[in-house]
Amino acid sequence: AYMHRAACRFQKRVGQIYHLYSRADGSLEFSLLSPADWGGKPPLRHEGSFRLEADMSWIPVRELETRPLGLPRIDLASL
Repeated sequence: AYMHRAACRFQKRVGQIYHLYSRADGSLEFSLLSPADWGGKPPLRHEGSFRLEADMSWIPVRELETRPLGLPRIDLASL
């Protein structure tokens, strides 16, 4: 839920990847620019990259291979 309170200067769209950064005061802000877009030296601390799902939840980019858009995560180990 804390991610929905992060500052955002654009309209978020389902299926897009957003990059979450934190400021020195602890406030959070979304950006369309990844750390790589900043040449590996973003002006703020990178907290992670996430995709916005249809249910308005956030999926870490590192989990995208195991969780297609809009579908619940399946834990294969529990099958």
